[in-house]
Amino acid sequence: MDNKNVKNKVKDLRQSLANHRLQNRLAVGLLVATTVFSGAMSLQTMGSTGDSASEAMVSAQATTASVSQEQVDLVGASENEAQTDAASLSGQLTAKAAESLAQTGDKTIAEAKQKADEANAKAVEEEAKAKAAEETKTKAAKSRAMKKAQAAAAEQAASAQTAATNTAESTSQETDSVEVSTVSPYFGSDGLLVMTGSGNAREVARLLLAIPGHRKGSAYHKSTGLDSLIDDLSVEEATWVIHTIEGKGFGQTSSGYAGVDSHASHQAFLTKQVNRRFGGNIRTLLKKWGTYSYGGY
Repeated sequence: MDNKNVKNKVKDLRQSLANHRLQNRLAVGLLVATTVFSGAMSLQTMGSTGDSASEAMVSAQATTASVSQEQVDLVGASENEAQTDAASLSGQLTAKAAESLAQTGDKTIAEAKQKADEANAKAVEEEAKAKAAEETKTKAAKSRAMKKAQAAAAEQAASAQTAATNTAESTSQETDSVEVSTVSPYFGSDGLLVMTGSGNAREVARLLLAIPGHRKGSAYHKSTGLDSLIDDLSVEEATWVIHTIEGKGFGQTSSGYAGVDSHASHQAFLTKQVNRRFGGNIRTLLKKWGTYSYGGY
């Protein structure tokens, strides 16, 4: 039974109780009036019967009282029964309402708990996603840094390899030039041009230094047979001759290497003087030494 039907039934019971009360009151009043009227008529009929009339009156009144009491009891019983039914229905309605309220409360609590659990789960999920994203970002940064370091190391290694290759190629070219040519100076293990002194080398050096002013000595070269002596020198002897008469650094004043024996000064002499001016032939340089309008070569 739903709440609406219970309320309607209680309303109907209350209305019925009110109707019963009204009907019983009317019945009692009518009964009392009828009894009194009947007693009065009896007294008139009896006239002077005396004691008999009095007894009849008393008997009628007792009968009336008994009937009235029975009617009152009947009304009370009806009222009590109606009130009991109403109380029972009201109790059922209250219990139903309490049960409905309890169910509603349990449902509300369950829904609130479910929402809280869902919110917590979502928060945990978001935190996990943020943590994973941060880890991914950190790994990516480390990976980029590692790749950059590897690229720098590879570039450095490549540069070192290129430098080593260039040095090896340069040394190889210089060595090859000695092997295929007997006219160009070459470097030794100490990084300087290889040179060797000898009697012939000292004689050539003496004759060159004897050119007046160390200039305009073309005729001197021919008259002394100097050039023939130069042709008989080895590359190492010819290199020793020019180093002896010019001094350390082969006298490269304009290049800033005069007085300095180093790989750089010797390389500059080979590149700028022997190769560039005299076709890579050290003997040609000696044959031209002292023939210019200025001293030396």
